[in-house]
Amino acid sequence: MRRAPAGGRRAAAGELALLTALFLVVPPLAAFGLYFGAWHGLRHLARLVALDPANAADLGQRRLARPVGRVLRQAALPTTAVLAALGVLLAVPGLAGRAVEGLVPAGLALVLALTVPHMAVVAVMDRRQRPGGPPEVSSSTPASG
Repeated sequence: MRRAPAGGRRAAAGELALLTALFLVVPPLAAFGLYFGAWHGLRHLARLVALDPANAADLGQRRLARPVGRVLRQAALPTTAVLAALGVLLAVPGLAGRAVEGLVPAGLALVLALTVPHMAVVAVMDRRQRPGGPPEVSSSTPASG
């Protein structure tokens, strides 16, 4: 039998309550951005770090510096490219407004279109990690896809 997620149902209910409050209090686009970047993205990143065999020894000893450094190095180029593009949008007068009008709806449509393939890839990763289902969850390996 599979072990319950860390914190069990109470933790899941608390997270759901927190997300519900976020979406009730914050404008929808901002709430989605906060959810995606600060909750889903970070949990998914932690999961990928935990699944990377290169990090196993360090994580087993509860050493985070090398795994975090590895992720930062891997993310440096794409992050720099996105920040440069954002800088151009903000530097050219009027460009940001036109870009938001066209890019936000297209970006949200792209995220929605990628959701099901993303879920499928995560399911395959889960099956490869542990036959029969997702990996057991502990406080050091958050499960979220």
